[in-house]
Parts: sequence; C-alpha cells; structure tokens
Amino acid sequence: MKIKKIYILILISVVLGINAKAQQGMQFYTMNRVFQSGFMNVAAESPYTGHVGGLIVPIFGQLPPSMYLNVTNSGFHWNNLYHHGTGSQADSLVLDLNNFMKNLKKAKVNNTFINTHLELLNIGWLGRGDIFWSFNLTEKINVGFSLPYDLFELGIHGNYDYMMEGKPLDFSKLDVNALIYTELGIGASIPVNDKLRIGVRAKLLWGNANVETNIKKLTLNTATIEDDYRMTFDADMNVRSSLPILSSLNFYGTDSVKAEMNDFNGEFLKNNILKFKNLGGAIDLGFQYQIIDEVKVFASATDLGFIHWNNNTQKLSSKGEFTFRGLEIKPIDFDSIKYKNQWEALAKEFGDSVLNIFQPELQNDEEYTTFLPSNIYAGVEYKIFDQLQVGLLYRGQFYRKQYLQAGTLYINAPVCKIVSIHASYTVANHSYNNIGFGLTLRLGPVLWYSSFDNVLGMILPQKARMINVRMGCNLVFGYNDKAKNNIPRFKTY
Repeated sequence: MKIKKIYILILISVVLGINAKAQQGMQFYTMNRVFQSGFMNVAAESPYTGHVGGLIVPIFGQLPPSMYLNVTNSGFHWNNLYHHGTGSQADSLVLDLNNFMKNLKKAKVNNTFINTHLELLNIGWLGRGDIFWSFNLTEKINVGFSLPYDLFELGIHGNYDYMMEGKPLDFSKLDVNALIYTELGIGASIPVNDKLRIGVRAKLLWGNANVETNIKKLTLNTATIEDDYRMTFDADMNVRSSLPILSSLNFYGTDSVKAEMNDFNGEFLKNNILKFKNLGGAIDLGFQYQIIDEVKVFASATDLGFIHWNNNTQKLSSKGEFTFRGLEIKPIDFDSIKYKNQWEALAKEFGDSVLNIFQPELQNDEEYTTFLPSNIYAGVEYKIFDQLQVGLLYRGQFYRKQYLQAGTLYINAPVCKIVSIHASYTVANHSYNNIGFGLTLRLGPVLWYSSFDNVLGMILPQKARMINVRMGCNLVFGYNDKAKNNIPRFKTY
C-alpha cells in the first residue's frame, strides 16, 4: 500500500510536468555508474572506490572532453516557423507566421536557455566509514532570455490592433540573464545506516561575467491619429552587469554613449581573473532512502547559493513615461555608393533616439548580488531484478521569477560490469516526444559515458525544442562492494 502511494505522488508530479518549460539532464540523474550524476544528487553512491577526470587530465580528459550542453526553447520549434508546403508549394519551405504565433500564444513567454559546463577536474575516493569524498573544478556558462508574446506581436503584426482596442503592449516579461562563473566544490556522500544515505557539497564560486535585467514595468501605448500616432513607453527597469572586458561606459547628454574595452593582456588577467573578485558560495544537499530491497526514494537540492559582484560593475536605470514620435526617413539612393553611409546615419539616429526616449541613468561600481538558478529533484525507483530498474523523476527549477518543471519516466539496465544502458521519456517545454538514451562503457580503468535527453532532437533538430548532451571519460579504480548499486567483479549476465 505504501509503495502504491509513493507511485501516485510521483505520477502527480509528472502530470504537473506537462506544462514544463525547461529541464536539465533528467536522463543523466539516474546513471549511477558515472560520478557526474552526483552533481544532481550528492548523496549518490559510487560503485567504484575512486575516480579522476576532467580536461586537466592528459589524454583521457579529452576522449571525449567532460562537458555538458543544454539548448532549450519553450515556445516553438523550427518547423512551427518553416515547414514544407502543400499543393503547388509541396517542394518548397513555407514561412508560416500564423502557426508560429499560434504556438507562441500558448506559451505566452518564450524561454530560451543555453547552458554549457566544462569540467576542468574531478576527483573522488572512498574514505573511512564508507564516506565517499569528491572534489570538482568546473567552468559554467548559463545564458537565458525570455521574450513575451507581445514583443513578437509588435514585430510581426505591428501595433494597430492594440491601438484600436486602446490597450498597451506589455513587455514586462522581457528578461535577459547571462552568468559565467567558476565553481570549486568539495562533497561527501555519508551512510547514516543501512537504509539512509545523505550528501552535502560546499562550493566556492567566483564570477567571471554577468548581465541581468530587472523589468518591473515596460508597456507601449499607441495614440490614435488625432495624437499623431505617438507612442508612449511606461518603464520601470534596470540592467546590471559585471563585464571585465568593459573598461569604461559613459553617457554624454541624453543621446550618445561611449564604451571602451580592455585589452586581453597580462594586466587584464591580473586585475580580473587572478584576484578572484566577485566571490560567492553555494551548497548542494541530497539523500537516498532504501524503503525495502526493491524500492528506494531520493531527493536533492542543488545550487542553493549566490555571487556578490564587485568588479567593474554598472547599473543602467530607466523609470517614467517616455514619448516617441518617430524618425524622419529620407529616400535612399541604392545606386549611390553613399547609401551605406545613409543607413549608418539612420541607425545612429535610431540609437540616439532610443537613448533619448528612455534617458537611462548610469551608476558605475554599483555592487550587487545574484542568486543561482536553484534546482530540486525527487524520485522513486523500483528494482525489478538486478539488471533492470524503473523509476520516476521530477525536477523543478527556481529561475528568476519563474518556477520551471519537468517529469521523467526512466529505465536502467546494468547489463554487466562493462556496459550499462539507460532510456527515458521526458515531458518538458510543451513537447512530448523527448526520448532519452544513455550509455556507460568500461574498458579496464577507462569509463566512457554519454547521455541524451532527446535523441529525436539530435536526428530531427527542426522538430526539437531542446537538445541536451552529456559526455566524457573518467578513470575509475576498484569496486565498492558495499554500495547498493555495486558491480560484481567477475559475474556477468
């Protein structure tokens, strides 16, 4: 009866994931022969007594390089915009803006995420008391931007309908967030008793670069013909950044800006990298509990932390109502060699007008703090027999002002001590065709691994809303006979 209740709870979580907008490495979470799965649950047990990997490790660290790549788009895929036509256009690609806007309207906000993690070094070893210690040095690049439906509506259909209805275009959900930082982590997976294992990882962070927007209000009202179609922006927003490549940023009056860049030399390295500015910290927590021999539950929370930015910071703020009456565009003579200069002059005039409209205020050396996108995971696994387990996994992410979800049904098949095969089905990004596959292969001390959350997306990228890849190579040593997921030394299946 208890087991049925657990499955019902997890199934509810998966159903909630139908409206999921983002996911990260769901397939990989369950690949317990690979140390890197512990990045998502630090309590995970290693079946080996030690390992080493990362780009710093000669030869084996690059075959292939230990890396993670995730590209996610929540509102549409390529075929929503371009697809093969019908009838007389059957042999052509057709631009279908109506279908594109229909899909965007369902999503309301299109979220795009690009995440890349490069593992410079990772080390793990089994210590006294069956505590498994781990160390990692990782470079992380996380970029996300959110584009509201009304922004596409303005670009494709214009503002006429909104003007006639007397309602504003709302761009308040517009958001940009780019975060580049280095992570140094030390973790421990600790057995409490025969059933319960807990884990904790403390992480020191130092930020390399950051840009983030904070838009409380940004609307556009268009007046009728009686008021010359003037457009009024109502704004309350700011942009904060820490960009080491930017030497200085200055405004002159209300219509011009000057930015100077740093040279990439020894002085730049000394002042921006080696001084370890922009420090922060984070923590990962997790547990695994073996209810009975066949059933275990697990949960974890990762990246509970922050970075304080104090190196070469800037803050641009704009608040109030601003009116835009348009630009005077003179006819361009395309036969003239000077038409390029005419376009450049028009672009400059437009840029100056934007600055004049929003009248941003600049504050240099304005320190600030950002919080990492934090994740929570929860799941249950049932062991049918030693070579086959099935499970359910739920993931939620606190990203800025949004809570993003995903749900996964997975199968693990540890065929023998050499090969382990994994498969999954994930509901995420308003799409339901995410079939995942994972493989680990050990030959002597070398363990290769690869994981794909959306195999079809690799084959048919035009129909995919996400592409998620993890791959790498570790050197592993010995066998941990006490681990619940131990690997028999001689027995094969």
